[in-house]
Amino acid sequence: MPDLLPLTGAAIADYRQHMSQHPDTDPVILAYLNRHINGLMCAEIEQVVTKLICEKLDAGQQHPEARSFFPSFLDARRMGCLRNARVDEMRTTLSAFGLYYRNKFNELLDGGLSSDDINKLNAAVKKRNEDAHSTPPTITFQEVEETYDVATAVMDAVQQTLQT
Repeated sequence: MPDLLPLTGAAIADYRQHMSQHPDTDPVILAYLNRHINGLMCAEIEQVVTKLICEKLDAGQQHPEARSFFPSFLDARRMGCLRNARVDEMRTTLSAFGLYYRNKFNELLDGGLSSDDINKLNAAVKKRNEDAHSTPPTITFQEVEETYDVATAVMDAVQQTLQT
């Protein structure tokens, strides 16, 4: 399956390359880069879910529940359909297609991710929101990398859910 979060993956690769060439980088700069990559990842998750939902709705299948849930979204296409990248928000959004889609998403998550994994992604989203709206939080590069792995698995689950 293709990487559904290519911008985040590229940013992580750039960070690794930078650190291999400049291991003495100022910790303040590293903290900024960590927060930046985390914010990028959260934004990219929202964009990817929006894109996958557009593809599902444009595929010609009738989903009256979803069409009534996303009316302005269907017209504008420039607005995302998620308020944030939390897993519960994705569950709610997929529920607009019907209970089957919510259950399928949950089944895929349960088959590949632990509750600790889900909590990592939700914590990263919380830290992104704190970064945007209050005091910048501390997030390590290791946390960003681990969350990226979880986010990739969640995006795969969203994609597989919407392909059914």
